[in-house]
Amino acid sequence: MSSLFNLYLQGGWVMHPILLCSLVALYVMVERFLTLRRARSIPNGFLAELRNFIRKGDVQSAILYVTRYDIPVGRIVKSGLQKLHRGSARVQQAMEDQGRAEAAILDRYMGVLATMAGVAPLLGFLGTVVGIAIAFDQIAALGGKVSPDALADGISQALYTTVFGLIVGIPAFAAYNYLSGMIQGIIAELENTARETFDTIEEELPQGMPHATITQPEQRAQ
Repeated sequence: MSSLFNLYLQGGWVMHPILLCSLVALYVMVERFLTLRRARSIPNGFLAELRNFIRKGDVQSAILYVTRYDIPVGRIVKSGLQKLHRGSARVQQAMEDQGRAEAAILDRYMGVLATMAGVAPLLGFLGTVVGIAIAFDQIAALGGKVSPDALADGISQALYTTVFGLIVGIPAFAAYNYLSGMIQGIIAELENTARETFDTIEEELPQGMPHATITQPEQRAQ
């Protein structure tokens, strides 16, 4: 651990923003993974139980049932059930709107993770440039008569910052792609569940779903 800390110190001031990038990336990776794992979990029998309430025409019990599950699919279904009295078009619109809102929640902080994955290696390259500049300053200060020891600080900074930048950037980039795949999979599952729920409401609700009339806008007087 002490040797790692010494390497960190030899990297110079550029190591501080690289460390910050690593902490931010680690937080986002852990937070998003736990959030997405919870979001993709649909309780066993969720749709079957919901279908039973709809077949009975017990919409209020269906709403209370989905409210118990504070997960994306529950909130999407609830938004549609609450608009049931407004007609099928409003039900579909409400579920689509809530679906977009849930997708935005799932995608939260992903831009931050992508930024950390890109910025960390760039900071490492910045450290490389700074380290090389320090080495050339040493050469100029000593009139060109330098020993390897005199260049060690600059070269060490150039190498260590690049290494640490890549150590942060590569896992962050891999995590971004993995989590993005999870998000796309969850969104696909939510779309399928919402579609199944909407079809169930239309086909199995005893009294049927009212169809709201669409009022055409009045034309302006010319």
